[in-house]
Amino acid sequence: MGRRRRAREAALQILFGLDWTAGDVEHAIDHYWSHFAGERPAAYDFVRRQCQELVEGVFGNLEDIDRRLQASSHHWKLGRMGVVDRNIMRLATFELMFRAERAPRKVVLNEAIEIAKKFGSEDSAAFVNGILDRVSVDLGREGAHADVVSSVISDLVSDGPLASRDEGHESAEAEHAGEAKQAEPSEHVRPAEQPEQAEQPEQAEQPEQADQADQADQADQADQADQADQAEQLEHKARETTPAAPPGAPQS
Repeated sequence: MGRRRRAREAALQILFGLDWTAGDVEHAIDHYWSHFAGERPAAYDFVRRQCQELVEGVFGNLEDIDRRLQASSHHWKLGRMGVVDRNIMRLATFELMFRAERAPRKVVLNEAIEIAKKFGSEDSAAFVNGILDRVSVDLGREGAHADVVSSVISDLVSDGPLASRDEGHESAEAEHAGEAKQAEPSEHVRPAEQPEQAEQPEQAEQPEQADQADQADQADQADQADQADQAEQLEHKARETTPAAPPGAPQS
């Protein structure tokens, strides 16, 4: 008997006991190897390590494993299956779905069938084979579908419309950022000191300067008029005070 087969058979016996008692996994493993394993097999450390990985893996993923088995068992409920058959299929399903060091599909199914022949009823091998085959096929389809979807998404992101949309989105964001930056006031010019507002006092001062120039012109014109009046008055006064020249006298 191969050491991996020995580890699977030991795991099945431990799972069988846990299915009835629902005890602690670690205690069940230790109790089996201490009281029920018999003579230690060759490569004991390897066999026990593999056995422990199988038992803990089944219990750690029990809900997902049972859900998968139930989906593939169209006319059977897990509770109605034999304890041996149910736990053989749990072990095999764990290996197909979760085990990091996965064995080939055919190896997993053949091992389950051989163990069912040894520990199960006359119908166990055919029953286990039928359900595990559907589990394997379903997992293969899902795996292939996932690979196709992943490949399509990768193509779309790298070369397809998703890439263009992302580039356009980035360009739009950059454009909006540029517009927002242009709309913001300069960091070096306070709002009260911006050129538009700085020109307003100059425009307000221009009428005042024009008024002052007009007033100055009017003042100059008034002074000139006063000076002309004063000169005219002095000339008139001089005429009145100067004696008239005798008739025939020469004009000066």
